[in-house]
Amino acid sequence: GAILVTLQNGIEAPALVAGLFPGHPVIAGSAFIGARIERPGCVVHSAAGLIRIAPWAHADEEHMASVLDLLDQAGVPVERCEDARTMLWHKMLWNCGFNAITALTRRHARDIACFDETARIAREAMLETLRAAVADGARLDEEEVDRQMRITRELGPVKTSMWQDIEQGRKTEIEAMNGQVVVVSREHGLDAPVNAMLTALIHALEAREH
Repeated sequence: GAILVTLQNGIEAPALVAGLFPGHPVIAGSAFIGARIERPGCVVHSAAGLIRIAPWAHADEEHMASVLDLLDQAGVPVERCEDARTMLWHKMLWNCGFNAITALTRRHARDIACFDETARIAREAMLETLRAAVADGARLDEEEVDRQMRITRELGPVKTSMWQDIEQGRKTEIEAMNGQVVVVSREHGLDAPVNAMLTALIHALEAREH
């Protein structure tokens, strides 16, 4: 049967797909890429380009090798991970730290990381995400938060997907990002006030844009 690979943001896609297609091999993926549609037919690739994949359900060595080979032949940088949950939460750290704030301020992630006041908000959102991730079984620590903050200060002018969604009047992924952190935190008896605030503010912005 077909091999199903999820590349959506958030942590729920692999489980949702596995539930919809029982028995099919499901591979969780995480895409690290900065890109935007400049105009019809023109996509600007502004940062990174790495895809990570990890087995989720019914995915054996042959399935993993097939997807790794397909991406490699296409010239797409790809890495294999063994721990899908950690891989997905790893990307959530950055998404929850910067997507909403860039959409609200219309400033690039680098600017947010370099300005003390917004950097503190981003880092606190990431720490809340980290606590939720660890409670959910991910193997991450505060050093990864600091590493991502350092890298972001050195990025080019990355226009996040949520900023682009708001500009285009599209529904954002806020519930799959910061909103999901709030949900998981509550499930484990944790608080996530910064993520809750960012989720509410994006919802207000979505309502205004529509």
